[in-house]
Amino acid sequence: MNRPVHQIAGGAAGLGSYLIIKKRLNEKPTPVEAVLCSLLGVFAGTLPDLLEPANSPFHRSTFHSAGIMVALGYGAYRLLKGEDIETVLKIFGLASASGYGSHILLDSMTPAQIPFL
Repeated sequence: MNRPVHQIAGGAAGLGSYLIIKKRLNEKPTPVEAVLCSLLGVFAGTLPDLLEPANSPFHRSTFHSAGIMVALGYGAYRLLKGEDIETVLKIFGLASASGYGSHILLDSMTPAQIPFL
């Protein structure tokens, strides 16, 4: 996948996670938070390629792996369950994790796929 595809998917994932959290909290979404979550998703959706640039067909390693998806999922779970964590930090953290996860998910569907670790 190319950078614009990852940016669009990351932005959509960030926004989607924001809307889901707001619905679960029975709160009305705000335009500012929605834009911020979308932008966080865009950045996080491109982060794996910043950490491991696509300068060869075998560039995918730790930051493009199934292991990082497990870590993201566990981190998001802990973030949401943390009682002493501000709601806004939970929202922005989940938007970022969703954007990053969208990159890994898209890369897993390419012929090169992703490594386990």
